[in-house]
Amino acid sequence: MLMAKKRKKRSSRDAAPQHELPGGFWRQVVAVLMILAGLFLVMTWFGEGGSALKIIDEGLFYTLGYARFFIPVILIYLAVKIFRAENNRLSWWLYVASFLMIAWLAGIFGIPTIGQANPTGGVLGAGLNVLATKILDPAVVIIIYLALIFITALFVLQISPASVFRAIANMFRTGRREEDSENSRIMRRANETEAIEKIGPIKVNNSMPEAIADKQPKISVKKAAQDKPAAEPATALMAVSDPTWKMPSTDLLSKKQTPPDGGNIQQNAYIIKSTLADFDINVEVEGANVGPRVTQYTMRPPAGVNLSKITARDKELALNLAVEKVRIEAPIPGTRLVGIEIPNVHAASVTLRSLLESDEWKKESSKNPLTFAVGKDITGHVIVTDLAKTPHLLIAGTTGSGKSVMTNILISSLLYHNSPSDLKLIIVDPKRVEMVQYKDIPHLLAPIISTPDKALSAMKWAVDEMLRRYDSMAEAHVKNIIEYNEKMAKQKSVIEDEDGNKQEQDGGKMPYIVIIIDEMADLMMAAGKDLESMIVRIAQMGRAAGIHMVLATQRPVVKVITGLIKGNVPSRIAFTVSSNADSRIILDQGGAEKLLGRGDMLMSIMGDKPTRIQGAFASNDEVEKLTNFLREQRPPEYNNDVISQSVQIKGMDNGGVDADAVGDLSKRFKSTDPLVRKAVEITINQGKFSTASLMTYLGKGHGWVSGMAIYLEQIGAIGPANGNKPRDVLISSLDEFDELVNAG
Repeated sequence: MLMAKKRKKRSSRDAAPQHELPGGFWRQVVAVLMILAGLFLVMTWFGEGGSALKIIDEGLFYTLGYARFFIPVILIYLAVKIFRAENNRLSWWLYVASFLMIAWLAGIFGIPTIGQANPTGGVLGAGLNVLATKILDPAVVIIIYLALIFITALFVLQISPASVFRAIANMFRTGRREEDSENSRIMRRANETEAIEKIGPIKVNNSMPEAIADKQPKISVKKAAQDKPAAEPATALMAVSDPTWKMPSTDLLSKKQTPPDGGNIQQNAYIIKSTLADFDINVEVEGANVGPRVTQYTMRPPAGVNLSKITARDKELALNLAVEKVRIEAPIPGTRLVGIEIPNVHAASVTLRSLLESDEWKKESSKNPLTFAVGKDITGHVIVTDLAKTPHLLIAGTTGSGKSVMTNILISSLLYHNSPSDLKLIIVDPKRVEMVQYKDIPHLLAPIISTPDKALSAMKWAVDEMLRRYDSMAEAHVKNIIEYNEKMAKQKSVIEDEDGNKQEQDGGKMPYIVIIIDEMADLMMAAGKDLESMIVRIAQMGRAAGIHMVLATQRPVVKVITGLIKGNVPSRIAFTVSSNADSRIILDQGGAEKLLGRGDMLMSIMGDKPTRIQGAFASNDEVEKLTNFLREQRPPEYNNDVISQSVQIKGMDNGGVDADAVGDLSKRFKSTDPLVRKAVEITINQGKFSTASLMTYLGKGHGWVSGMAIYLEQIGAIGPANGNKPRDVLISSLDEFDELVNAG
């Protein structure tokens, strides 16, 4: 019995391995046989191939007549389609259409020999013609056959009738420029509706005509007069309307645009559907929206599916579609659909001029003085936003992502519909080169600021101005700047000019003040605690007083965007960032790391779900033309109080912690200390920083672990304290921890 058992085990161990074939093997074999069959049929036309093939040819002639000459062409075409198709599968409708093509050909070849003994259309053609010629004349039957052959051929070749008609029409067109021809080709491809299974209507952005802006004459620039330092005013900043101010024209901007090219819509939709089907997710294709930068394919998932299963397939989709990044929006807000966003083959240019000439801009800018252009969304619709409703804006993105361009677009938009009496700007540019084109424009309250002490002075002045405005509004018994300006506009006064002429003017108004900080990280490094407190105070109270902030940074880390700043600036624009942790800091969710750069953004206003937008673009030459036009009308009237406030840089690091304290912690918790590295590794693996957990694993006391928490927060490895809940972890590896330590 023992020997029998041993032999049985040996026989199972020595069993021959199974012979596995690659996917689609037999379908490819059928395709090869189809090619051989087509070649053999061609040989029979020349009397070759032997008696067996001759009998087959005679049988085909008896059945199909002269239509048999098209059988090899169709067989070879279907074989090539099998090799090129996904998983080597073809729709059975393609085989049916191929048979119908042969039938229509047999019918048209059989028309000349109707009623004769040897019909040239074979038995099949004779049968079709007997039925058709009983009720119609032969000429009408021929036209019907030609139409059926045309429709069936387009179905087999997967070509739309409109594209054929356009190609025929283009053959008779002459004198078209090469650039116009290329744009028309892309537009036709973008507008073409592909016939795929269950795909809905495709919305295409096609409102981008190409043109070149007229050249403007060189405009001389008037130098600003230097103001003398003045004592701090007892009342809020006021301005009198200037009826002679001329708003700039959009003719200063370029018209040139290029349309988007979404690629092969049908093929991409099929790849998406088949890729998800590989993971047992059967979706229905609803449609495709071709936007300026990406095309969004809308899918209807099956009932009861876990959406996380779909969002986890972004890398597989990117691989199969052969694209850089794929973003999945599940669900699309307000719908029961899932959006899969794929980069276009060619991106459309979204120019500032196209936005300023749109109906959306004209409607919003006429009602809201702080309206600014943003770009175009995933469906090609123009997006404009009112800064007064945000009421402050936080912009973040890596170098080259479009952050500075977005800031320029925002400033240019405001300058296009606000006079210096309506809007005042404070621009902080630590880099000294990003905002240089706005130097000496009449809207500035102070020269462009580039040093931390002057930036801190400007923020302190803004806080004091905010309080002065609240005092003025309280005296006027109004709640906000809009009501105050309306009340002052009704109060008229008569004054005399230099020539003794009497003029009637209104009681003045408070201009809106917009503070733009292009790179906040440098300022936070120098004066973190003081700057943070002023930003938070303006964010909390500045809206009613007409003071708004636009804060931009390329380092979305907790050392720069602190918890207090995030809590008081709910509107954010995120360009592409380096990691999911950076995206969560700026948007409180991932997604920004999957953006494409060069103006591709996610915008969230007042905590709403982020919307993907392709930002507008204006070249340096266009901005220079705009600012030259403004400088020609009037020199700036600087208020020297803005940069002459008494401030002191106390050497505070980010988050309000003294620099000496940071140095002490870095000496206490060295990054090379094995215990420190083990604590960081445990924190990364757990995905949270738990004081109790580290005390258990490391055997250290509460004081050591609490100091470790403060140190990790200071360098940006973990988030701020969240009550009794564990802190969020903002890094994913020890390498990122080392980078933060070296950067600090």
